[in-house]
Amino acid sequence: MNGRLRRNIKYHEIKRIPCPHCFHLCIITIEFCPKCGEPLRKSKERIDKSSSSQLITQEITEGEYLQLLEMEIEKEIPKVRTINPDELGYQEQEGKIIGISVPHCRLKSIPPLTSHLNDLKVLYLSHNLLRSFPKELRFMPALEELWLDHNKLESLPLFINDFVFLKNLNLNSNHIEHLPETVEGLKSLKKLSLRRNNIKTIPKGFCLFPSLEVLNLRLNKIEKLPKSTCFMPFLKELNLSSNALLELPEEIENLKSLEILNVSNNKLKSIPNSIKNLERLKKLNLKANFWITIPQDVKKKLSENNVIIEL
Repeated sequence: MNGRLRRNIKYHEIKRIPCPHCFHLCIITIEFCPKCGEPLRKSKERIDKSSSSQLITQEITEGEYLQLLEMEIEKEIPKVRTINPDELGYQEQEGKIIGISVPHCRLKSIPPLTSHLNDLKVLYLSHNLLRSFPKELRFMPALEELWLDHNKLESLPLFINDFVFLKNLNLNSNHIEHLPETVEGLKSLKKLSLRRNNIKTIPKGFCLFPSLEVLNLRLNKIEKLPKSTCFMPFLKELNLSSNALLELPEEIENLKSLEILNVSNNKLKSIPNSIKNLERLKKLNLKANFWITIPQDVKKKLSENNVIIEL
């Protein structure tokens, strides 16, 4: 049976309070109005977990959680054949909801959740007003693709390591300054994008991704690349453009799978000699590093390997 139809959630079953700013009826367990984004008044019901709706403590399906999302955004989320991060919709497979997209809905939080949604693989929450990484995501262990781009996130939680099946994580255009010290749990991650944030330093343990193929750190404030960045065996594309890099580590030669390296628009004056040992490198972008020089032997070797150099 379709998980969405198993138990029909009715509006009156969920305890709600009116927003003092726009009078939108909000679930009592959230802190901000999903319609206007303003904080809600504290109430005994909201503070007392035992008085919350029974739906918060019961197990619910992906379909029932979808209904809670619809109530929050006051819009129907349509069923679509292919889910799109820029459009409202949900996707089914064999009667189970495997993907949900809720972009451009001014969400400051998502509905509370205390039971696992084991079928949900894709979740797009792009272009909202989330200030913190939703703790409810801990109950979505099967996620393979997660987009939280264009929100107001400032940091990443340690429980991000719980997403052992996650393959694609998009955190572009947030306010992230600090990265977790370790990412050992993200064993399946292949693509990570942190473009346009406020990152200044990269912790030594952050880049130890065993399966990562694409890393985008463009448009941050990174001044130094730790040596640990150079020990990702399957990394094919590394974008560090528009940062404040002064140099690249000699250990960059350890990125044996690297095909595309973009370090344009930094403060580089030279590149390490070891870069010539990147046998799979196809494209090297050095544009807008106005004082950069390339040693002749490095340039010759890269030319012999048919590497496209952009200056």
